[in-house]
Amino acid sequence: MTWHRSRGYNVNYPMGEKTDFRTYQQTLRKAIRRIETFGPTWLVVCLGLDTANGDPTGTWDFRAREFSAIGSDVGAMKLPTLVVQEGGYSSRSIGANAKGFFNGLLKGRGHKSIVDAANSGNGKPGGIV
Repeated sequence: MTWHRSRGYNVNYPMGEKTDFRTYQQTLRKAIRRIETFGPTWLVVCLGLDTANGDPTGTWDFRAREFSAIGSDVGAMKLPTLVVQEGGYSSRSIGANAKGFFNGLLKGRGHKSIVDAANSGNGKPGGIV
């Protein structure tokens, strides 16, 4: 793919240093509408957990419930999704926040739990795609 044909496929939504969750979620939903309009075959999510409350490198105040809501919004697109964890440096909260995101991702796809997703019967290894 040449550069001129790929223009517009990567869009950034700069956020302020002290962005609250409501503002973030509104921006996320705007991005999701753009993604759905494009109609991708699959999605890659860079999951930055450094937006968590108390993270030593971040200034935002997200907790597991916010990460769950983010995951739910992303999961509602029902696209095969690769999640790459790229930030998050508070060992006290990273596990709970990652779990919140993935539980939300599954809930957005219509699953009640990880067990429900794994038994979804799609015949593929892992069952969750």
